Amino acid sequence: MIRYFYLLLFVFFTFNTIFANQIDIGIFESQTIPDQIEVKIRPDFNIQANETVTAILYTVRWNDPSISITAQYIYPFFVAPQGAPVEYNDYYYQVFAAVPMIAIPMNANEEYLVSSFTYTNGECANFEIIEDEWTQSNNGNVYLEFIGVEVTGIIYEPDVSFGSTGGIISGNDTIFFGNTTGPLNLYLYNGNILTWQRKINNGNWYDIPGTTGLDVFEETPTGTGLWKYRVKVQYNSCPEVFSDSLELIVVTTIELNLKIYLEGPYNNLQMSTMLNSSGLLPLLQPYNIPPWYYSGGENVSDIPNTDIVDWILVEIRETEGDASSATNEKTVDIKAGFLLNNGQITDITGSNKLTFTSAFIVNHFIIIWHRNHLGIISSQPISVLGGIYSYDFTIGSGQVLGESTGYIELESNIWGLAAGDSNGDQIVNMSDKVDSWESYAGLFGYFGADLKLDGQVYNQDKNDIWLKNLGVESQVP
Repeated sequence: MIRYFYLLLFVFFTFNTIFANQIDIGIFESQTIPDQIEVKIRPDFNIQANETVTAILYTVRWNDPSISITAQYIYPFFVAPQGAPVEYNDYYYQVFAAVPMIAIPMNANEEYLVSSFTYTNGECANFEIIEDEWTQSNNGNVYLEFIGVEVTGIIYEPDVSFGSTGGIISGNDTIFFGNTTGPLNLYLYNGNILTWQRKINNGNWYDIPGTTGLDVFEETPTGTGLWKYRVKVQYNSCPEVFSDSLELIVVTTIELNLKIYLEGPYNNLQMSTMLNSSGLLPLLQPYNIPPWYYSGGENVSDIPNTDIVDWILVEIRETEGDASSATNEKTVDIKAGFLLNNGQITDITGSNKLTFTSAFIVNHFIIIWHRNHLGIISSQPISVLGGIYSYDFTIGSGQVLGESTGYIELESNIWGLAAGDSNGDQIVNMSDKVDSWESYAGLFGYFGADLKLDGQVYNQDKNDIWLKNLGVESQVP
């Protein structure tokens, strides 16, 4: 019985190991035989002499109707074309497959030739191992099987190009009006660069004068909106092709999509809105006093919705270095807004994101200030997509500079600002108790000593929060 148990355990781990393995595939130009294309596989595990790659399937496509191919059968795989090539959307598709094959040993991370074909009239050809709409609907996606278990890996070399290849452009996707596009780089192209082109909003594509031969281009857009760039490429006498296009949004304002939690009012992915429901939230932003001295005039005639927890202060600092170099003199903008009970930060409408008009050039870091919680700064520069800069501070301690030093895990893998800093000096110490809590204990209102943000200054603020966080200090530089 014990032997039977260990046998089952051995089989279990053996098959789990097999499931973790994969075999990659790629397509190459033959280095020894003219006009021949080769397909190779690359296992990431050792294959023994008595083990077999039991099935292989892939599709090659090319772009020239004058091309014809002749397949060779490589021992011991014997991969063969499945039917005749099929034309679809100006491409020709040929499915190749083999099952079963003869077992041979293979070493991990080495390449093995499994099939090849010679071609005619391929001076301008692009051959690819492809997975697209046609292969998906015709069972032509890459598939590899090893002793009955699927081990399909990646297509690690997807194409062989002899003709014109447009390539890909890399660069910014959002800039402020008045700034340059930054370097737009063309790579993975084959041929001569004839011209760059631009398209503005819904207009037509136009050639950009003076861009012949440039694989890096930069300009200053003359207006806002969506600017698109592409490159026209031609190899010898082959047909001209275009690169993939790059979209660049030129904006005058940016939006911040931010999420934070405050320890004091936090409870199960929500925060209390007691200050709001009790009518205690001020109509003018409260950070116009020491130590913040923020002079912004954000105000409302009424608190705009019932989901608002409190006022919050958001600062942006810009630096060429990392977060530790984003010191006070690096401030480029600051604005007050509202914090909602789900952690989102809004402007004074209570629904729209905070917007800023400062143009960001290098690394920009976000700082969050609150009246009685320790300030935090993002550990990484915020990233932009479509004019919106997003940062979620709640998903881990690594989101802020200093990590768990000055930052609190509210529940498993949920993090928030540490409460207890009643006087806003960015350290939880005795002065928060003596100068603040003791002065307001027993009172009901909008006070810094109300660490739970429920409108009441009482022992729970001191015992449950201040005492627990005593000695904790903000890591904002």
